[in-house]
Amino acid sequence: VGKYLATQGDGGEEKAVVVWRVRDWQQEVKILKPFMSAPDETMFLRLSWSPDGQNLATPNAFVKNSFTCALLERASGGGAGGEWANSASFMGSSEPVVAASF
Repeated sequence: VGKYLATQGDGGEEKAVVVWRVRDWQQEVKILKPFMSAPDETMFLRLSWSPDGQNLATPNAFVKNSFTCALLERASGGGAGGEWANSASFMGSSEPVVAASF
C-alpha cells in the first residue's frame, strides 16, 4: 500500500491499465489484454485498489463478448513488472462498466 499508482485509459494505445511506481514514477507494468476489445471513450473510469493492495478492480474490460470488471491480482511476492494476472472477471453487465469499488 502506498507504493503504486494505477491509471486507466480507454482509447487507442491508451486502452490499458498502467501501474506506476511512486518512488521513481516509472512504469511497473502495462496491462492490455482485458481491455483490447473494450469500447472507446467511456464517460469515466473509476478503478479501485483492494484494501491490502494486492488486487485492482478495473472497469471497462471486455472478455468473452461480455462487458466486465476485470480483477487484476499482483503476485504475492510483489516482484517486478509483469507479475499481474486477470484472476476474475465480473460479467453480466449489459453496458460498459465504468466504476468499481472494494
